[in-house]
Formats: sequence, structure tokens, C-alpha cells
Amino acid sequence: MSVRFGVALPREIADELEKMAKSMNVTRSKVVELAIRSFLNYLKALNDPERAKFIIVLTKHENLATVVRELNGSNMLTIISDGNKALIVVKSEDGKEIFRRLSKVKCSIYPIALPE
Repeated sequence: MSVRFGVALPREIADELEKMAKSMNVTRSKVVELAIRSFLNYLKALNDPERAKFIIVLTKHENLATVVRELNGSNMLTIISDGNKALIVVKSEDGKEIFRRLSKVKCSIYPIALPE
């Protein structure tokens, strides 16, 4: 069962939403539903890192060695570098510990929780 409610958006976001819905051949409601579902999973993982089954780490290349050192013992699945920035995907067994270790390193941490 769906619940209907109204949302006011800035014009540029509404225009982008419309374009995305058309390109995906779905309704605006479906795009909003997908976006909110993804964002809620992100917030749940951020609020409770134990739920984070995967963690994406973004850092500048100059900090990569330090990030990798802090992730030592973690299950790093891949490292992608473009010469200036690096993206690391980690399979998380202990999200809180990974957050603790990376909190002292210059990087962005994006926890990924599996949908319930």
C-alpha cells in the first residue's frame, strides 16, 4: 500500500528528477522511492556501523598508504586509483572498528548496509 504526500523541491532538483525519471522510463515517484530507500539504508549504516557490510573509502592518493595501513587486516576487495584520488571497497566484519581506525585519517567513509 502506498502513502501519498507532497514534497516541495528546488526547481533544479525537480528538473533533474524529471529528466532522470524519463531516462529510466519510470515515474517521478519511483525515482523518489529508490532515492529514499537508498538514503535510508545509508543512514542506518551510518547510525549503526555494525550493519555496514561494505564500506567505501575515498581519499587523495597522498593519503592512500596511510588508509591502507589503517585497514590492515580488513578484507579490502579492491582499490581503484586515478592518480589523484583512490576508492577502496572493504568487506566489513566490524564496521565500528573500521570507522574508529579511519577517523584519524583524511578520507571519506561511506557505509553500505544491505537492504532489509
